[in-house]
This record gives sequence, C-alpha cells and structure tokens, in this order.
Amino acid sequence: MIPSLNGLRAISIAMVLLCHFSQHNFLPHNALFRYAGMIIGNGPLGVNVFFMISGYLITTLLIKEKEKKGSISLKGFYIRRTLRIFPAYYFLMFVYYLLTLFKYFNITSLEWIGVLTYMKQFFPSAMYETGHLWSLSVEEVFYLIFPFLFIFLGKNIKKVLPVLIVLGALSRFLFFSYPQPLMANTIFATSDALLIGCFFALNHDRIIELIFKYKWVKYVVPIALCFSVLIYNYFYHLCTYDHSKLLITVTAIAYSMFGSIGLFTNLCVAVIIMISISQRNLWFKLLNTRLLNYIGTLSYSIYLWQQMFTADREWLHRLPFLVVILIILICANLSYYLIEKPFFKLKDRYSSKN
Repeated sequence: MIPSLNGLRAISIAMVLLCHFSQHNFLPHNALFRYAGMIIGNGPLGVNVFFMISGYLITTLLIKEKEKKGSISLKGFYIRRTLRIFPAYYFLMFVYYLLTLFKYFNITSLEWIGVLTYMKQFFPSAMYETGHLWSLSVEEVFYLIFPFLFIFLGKNIKKVLPVLIVLGALSRFLFFSYPQPLMANTIFATSDALLIGCFFALNHDRIIELIFKYKWVKYVVPIALCFSVLIYNYFYHLCTYDHSKLLITVTAIAYSMFGSIGLFTNLCVAVIIMISISQRNLWFKLLNTRLLNYIGTLSYSIYLWQQMFTADREWLHRLPFLVVILIILICANLSYYLIEKPFFKLKDRYSSKN
C-alpha cells in the first residue's frame, strides 16, 4: 500500500462533503463551520484530487505488473476493476430502484440508462441524488481506455501524455468560451487531472529526486495552489459584472489553467501528492493517522452515499447536522464491510491465481 493516499482521500471526501453541506445550508450557523465551508468546501478540487490519485495508482499498478510478469493482462485488469468498483455502485443503484418504487425518487428511463451503463457524464439531469455519478462515469471510461494506451504506446507514452494533458486543458477553454453544458463534466474536460496522475507515476523517481533536491518546493507549491484557485474566482467574479469579449476570454483561460480544476492547479496538487508520499514529516504523519486512514478507506462508499443525505429535502434539514454525518458513515460502513470487502477477497483470490 502506498503511504498517505488514504489520508489524501480523506481530505478530498471532506472537501466534497463540506461543499455539498454548504450548498444546501446544512452547516451549523457559527463562524467555524462557515469559514470551513468557504475555505475547505471545494467539491470540484476534491474530485480532481481523486482523479489524480486514480491515475497515479492505476499507472503504478500497470508498471509493476509489466516489470514483474513482462506483460499486462487486460482481462485481469478489467476483472480486478470490476470487482473493486461495481458491487458497491450497483448496490446503491438497487437501493435507488427501491426508493423509486416507493416514490421517493423519480428517475426517468433516460436517467437509468446513464447510471446503469456508467455513462452518467453524457446524461446530465436535474436530479441531485444522481448528480455525483458523473465522476465515477469519467473514471470508468478512463479505466477502459488507458490500459490500451499504456500497452500500445509502450515507452512512447511518456511523450504522448503531455500532449493529451494540454488537449484536456484546451478543451476546457473551448467549453467555457463556447458553452457546451453536455460536455462540462465529461472526460473531455477533466482528462488532464487523470493523465497528470499517470504522468507523475511514470516519472515517479525523477520527480521525487527533484523534490528532495529543491526543498523550497514543499513550501511554495501549497501557496501557489491557493493563489491558483483564487485567480479564477477573481476573474469569474468580474465576469458577472462585465460581459466583454476580452474578459470572457481571459476568464476562459483562467478556468482552463487555474481555479479548482485548471491545469496549473492539477500540477500543484500532483506535486503535493508526491511530497505527501515521500517526505517523512509532520504532514506525512497526519495523513497516515488511524482516523484519516479509516476515512480514506471508506471514501468510495462515503462518496456514493453522501449525495442521498446532502440533498435539499425537508426531513434531512430537520435532523441535527451530526446525525446526518452519522447516517452517511453508517451507510458507508455497511456498504464497505457487507458489500465491498467480500469482493476484495474474491479479487485477491483471483489475483493470487493469476
């Protein structure tokens, strides 16, 4: 297990939760929660951290398999991914189906096609409870395509990835300049985050060497990340008052490069991930505490279930804030221990046989 990744997942899911709680006014009305929601509650950034961790981890696993066995089994890769992701996801879909029968949800046929085929990113809808599934759809498309690229390109993948990363940022610029709502949360607009994770895994040793050589990096990059997020927010705020073509173009550049999901922001996050797994300091110790490791382990299940309980529904608002958090954690634990973990054993059994 790679150290610190669970801790980073825990921080990422906390960012998503705070964003959703803040969005629907769940947070207690005191200064602590208000400022926590404003500063840490950045759902898009939290999701992008998940993307980069996924890209980094999958590429690392493919590299290790190639080094150990001399080749990569696509069949084995897809079976392992299926056993890891599908059970908890489709269990949630089963619960959604039951709630639809009881008229709690009203999920259309088109919506069902999107969520059941993992193509939610191409089927946007107004229903909040399925809104988060776009990111899982993006990851699934990535898992389908990237192993083929890894095998087909071979050593050339290191040269091709930077081009694909830039194209991802460019597509985001175009979608902002010429609004395409259907493309906003698709792999075309978010691929650079996943691919940066892949690129950093492929160049792991060299990047770690540079981080150790230039010790100022671990101090400068977190500050640069904060400024990167604020730069886009500033231009976006100006855009609400001034609709000139020049300002819209500048804001589109800021959106593709900075903000919560921009290319520069993603690079900063990727460097922080590398610092987090390599530097044995106080930050490393914090990320590897039992609490953060526990939350990080549950992060996939928490992400799946949180949307149902952060929805803007009257009965949820009547519950104390801590009770809502407790319900999410109970559902995540039940999903993890009763659904995910048995399939982990099956996955491990399959891996050991192959």
